[in-house]
Amino acid sequence: MSFGAMFLASPVQWWTGRSQVRVRKYLGIVFFLLALSNGLMFAIESGVGAALSAPFLVAGTIALALAAPLFVTSNRWSQRTLGMRRWRLLHKATYVIAAALMVHVLLIGDVGPGFVLIALGFAARIPAVRRWIQQRSDRR
Repeated sequence: MSFGAMFLASPVQWWTGRSQVRVRKYLGIVFFLLALSNGLMFAIESGVGAALSAPFLVAGTIALALAAPLFVTSNRWSQRTLGMRRWRLLHKATYVIAAALMVHVLLIGDVGPGFVLIALGFAARIPAVRRWIQQRSDRR
């Protein structure tokens, strides 16, 4: 659910005109820590080799592995060191993580609010939908 909320931060920014950078950053950190603890608990319970034993686990492992560099670089020092252009390019992996999480959740069969938030986040990024959101915010 934290990832879904983070993924909706940009559409909320388009709608309200208020920056959601801090919110997105902290939700991303919370997401990674929750995903890491979930992965570690599974690995302890079932063994590390089981992480690739089922398709839903593969999707979850991909999401976690891709989220690790984003977690490590979620600070100003990394932005300065990498440069904003490279840093942003790296953080576009968020879209692949979102897709992997959706596959993970669909394969588990536990579609809930987090899945819906991610789906809404993807839908909001469709150019026509984004324009519609921004036009509505301009009328306020």
